[in-house]
Amino acid sequence: MNIILFALSTILTFLSGWLILKPLHSQHKQSALLLFKLSSSFPLGLSISSICFFAALAVAGQLTHFALLIQAVLCAAIAFLNRSNRVELEVIEPAQAPPEALRSQEATPKTSENISWLEKFLYALIAIFAITSLSTYAVQTFIHPHGGWDAVMEWNQHAKFLYRGGADWHRGLSGEIVWNNPDYPMLLPTVIGQLWQLIDFDTTAIPQLVALSFAVCSAISLYSSLLLTSKKGNALLALLTLLITPNFCAQAVTQLADIPVCCYFLLCSIFLCLADVSPKSSYLLLLSGFAIGSSIWTKNDGFIFLAALILARLLISLFPLRSELLKKTGMEALLGVFGAMPALFVAIYWRYVYAPPNGFVTGSNSEHLFDPARHFEVAKTFLLEIIYFGEWQLAMSFLFAIYKMLLGRPLNAGERFFANTILVAMSLSLLAYYIIYVRFPTQTTFTIYITGSRLLMQLYPTFLFWLFFTTLDPLALDYRISSPGQNKELKTNG
Repeated sequence: MNIILFALSTILTFLSGWLILKPLHSQHKQSALLLFKLSSSFPLGLSISSICFFAALAVAGQLTHFALLIQAVLCAAIAFLNRSNRVELEVIEPAQAPPEALRSQEATPKTSENISWLEKFLYALIAIFAITSLSTYAVQTFIHPHGGWDAVMEWNQHAKFLYRGGADWHRGLSGEIVWNNPDYPMLLPTVIGQLWQLIDFDTTAIPQLVALSFAVCSAISLYSSLLLTSKKGNALLALLTLLITPNFCAQAVTQLADIPVCCYFLLCSIFLCLADVSPKSSYLLLLSGFAIGSSIWTKNDGFIFLAALILARLLISLFPLRSELLKKTGMEALLGVFGAMPALFVAIYWRYVYAPPNGFVTGSNSEHLFDPARHFEVAKTFLLEIIYFGEWQLAMSFLFAIYKMLLGRPLNAGERFFANTILVAMSLSLLAYYIIYVRFPTQTTFTIYITGSRLLMQLYPTFLFWLFFTTLDPLALDYRISSPGQNKELKTNG
């Protein structure tokens, strides 16, 4: 019976996410859209499941199987509301004219052989690093089955309060428990706790599978979204870059909330991109809002990205100032906030009904904002964390900047509006993180060393999507590689 309930919960989770994506259609890139739907249905469905679990928890006072009934009814309601809804994604093919610096004086005609060798090479590298990442995850998870310290003391411990506490689960939200952070949002604890209750066993396999699913869905969503909005070469290179980033797999092993947050940030950016380049964007803006709302229900950092996105859209609309664009941006922001309302409502309800005051808000020191030495210390440490992010052996940030300068492509109006929005939003988010570190009550260098890479990981897949969306397809460039026969012919003709 427990296995049946677990299977039913898994099916409903995927189905709820699939149903809200069902209206999306594309005439020209159906396979890419299908892959994107499959990869993003599960994280969106987990958010819906968590909301249903928390609703049942708030009504019954403890975890109950009643949540499955709520989710089943909600799936039926979504299917009914979307029965005649159809959103056609008319994505314009990106321009592929290379910049002058990359144009050859003696252009060699491209052949299928010249293109296929690089594509096959990228596929081979992706397969190797995907297997390596999964193997590393399996080995490290076996060595550290409970995840990182924060997972043990916060996310999984909160899930155990829900599973073992019964009607007294909220007594675990005590500030007397060291490192508990009882005010943190409850998407992960409610999902993990409910699954534990369904199988009647608090096995470590559940949080391990949840963490793995978010990491895998993030990678596939990044790849499929660039297939949908850009070119295959960009999609392959973005996926490869994410897989070879050592910190990505390492953070998934810790079972912390930063990988789920980066997944929701990425989905929000993808839906926003589709909304900016497609004529019918209202439903896509709702989906973008729901994704950012899910990040808020996962971790408080989602509030920062939501505010950064809204402020970025407004700032871009002001330069140059056009009343029509500003009004349109305001309406889009309202649609996004409306889409975020389900998750935003439960997050606010949780904070004001159950959660104690936030430790950072009550313990931060505003006087640090006027301390030049503090600013210098935070700026230096945080900048080094950004430059050397990912635990690479070299500063990949500089390589990304060079790649963007060399392979940047021309953008149409919608693409440019989206690209500027994401770039400004990520910059504002980094500025917000900087201010938080300045006001932090404890020693900042150690704090940035511990948490800086996790905060940057939240933005990393979104950054990769922005980078490869705005650059040329590497498979379409002329690499002037010819076969030995062609070299002989050229030499003879010379």
